[in-house]
Amino acid sequence: MIDFDDFLKVDIRVGRIVRVEEFPEARKPAWKLHLDFGPELGERKSSAQITDYTREELEGALVVAVVNFPARQIDRSGRRCWCWACPTRTAA
Repeated sequence: MIDFDDFLKVDIRVGRIVRVEEFPEARKPAWKLHLDFGPELGERKSSAQITDYTREELEGALVVAVVNFPARQIDRSGRRCWCWACPTRTAA
């Protein structure tokens, strides 16, 4: 369990999916996502195992992501954020 002070260190932002790419080298089916977080953070890469959504459904959608975790290797370039919540097809 983490304490509240640790939670306060997590930088959670809303970004827009601007590009979706195939990710054939992933261990489990996934998309590579390019997320735009605006002028302060710019574009970051992530991946998500949400292949039941089409590229067209995802591009332009808003997502919630953690943007201050260390980069992780997902291919030749590091993942720069962790996509936490993706769009749903039904209203909440």
